[in-house]
Amino acid sequence: MALVSAAVLVTVKHLVTVKHRPRWEAELRATNAQSEAVPARSLEVPSQVEKPAPSEVVPAGTQAVEESVLGATNVKTQQLAKVQKPKTKKVVQDPLARDALAMVGVDPDAEMYWFAAIQDPTLPKSERQDLIDDLNEEGLADPKHPTMDDLLLILSRLEILEAVVPSLSDEFDWKEPYGDLMNLAELAMGGGKPVQ
Repeated sequence: MALVSAAVLVTVKHLVTVKHRPRWEAELRATNAQSEAVPARSLEVPSQVEKPAPSEVVPAGTQAVEESVLGATNVKTQQLAKVQKPKTKKVVQDPLARDALAMVGVDPDAEMYWFAAIQDPTLPKSERQDLIDDLNEEGLADPKHPTMDDLLLILSRLEILEAVVPSLSDEFDWKEPYGDLMNLAELAMGGGKPVQ
């Protein structure tokens, strides 16, 4: 018991300011006089230990709590920065085709414009492929977590893609977007694989 109380006093002695040192030394001497189990020199503060300035003295554990709170705040800030990062729009030659893509399966005029764009040889092949690939994203509220509300649109896009396939040249990939749409339909009905 005497060892524990002596250890506590040493810890407290490190946390107090220089101006209170004489009072604490008197208490330490009184404690040492009562306990012969602990030699007086074991309670002395080593000369290389720097005593804190009065402004640096904080209650025990405060620094750990501050570091914990600041660490949690920094992590939360980083997470929010990732979530709130603005989505960069693709640079395209025909931005109206991207707008029409969002309405494929809902608006027949948009579908006609989208179809004309994927058949347009003046547009880059990559842009035309993106118009096919992004059928599983554009126009859906949450493309990674489709619901039954999205199912009708997804099924409509599957039918449209099936109708378009015969007119696509072999250079275009339609199988992957078709598979993605099938997976979204299954997800909307409670199955499927999570979207990465």
